[in-house]
Amino acid sequence: MAITKKQLKEYFDGKFDVTFEDIVKKFELKEKEILKIEKFLEQLEKEGWIHKSYCSEHKTYEYDAGEEQGY
Repeated sequence: MAITKKQLKEYFDGKFDVTFEDIVKKFELKEKEILKIEKFLEQLEKEGWIHKSYCSEHKTYEYDAGEEQGY
């Protein structure tokens, strides 16, 4: 399933503690789509839509709703 930046942005609306693995599973992404999604995530982070941080409990990066969503 090809995913757009808009779909990814809508998916993150009000969500917290989302891992990259969650995104891959949710959208059933293929390996060739991974680079595109990583670029979308970087863009959304720069835009302030999401915030990326490392979770030491789960030992992975997580994405949370960002300032542009009012958080």
